[in-house]
Amino acid sequence: MARKREREEENLLETNQKMIQLHYLFDWGSRCEFNEKFQRLWLTILNEDLIFKQYGLKIQLNSKHCYSSNILLARSITY
Repeated sequence: MARKREREEENLLETNQKMIQLHYLFDWGSRCEFNEKFQRLWLTILNEDLIFKQYGLKIQLNSKHCYSSNILLARSITY
């Protein structure tokens, strides 16, 4: 039920052009830690700027895991 409500809120934000979706390639490190730090920095910036704050923007981070080039090279050599 909570997930459905979240999706409805996301749809409303997208419809009203208040949702910013960022897609990035994830290769190493803690993805969760990166997302948390990014969200914290984003909120700090928005809360300090009254003009941006009034827009009520929400950011959504979407990661896509990618393999390092070394792994891909190793695979191509072994086949």
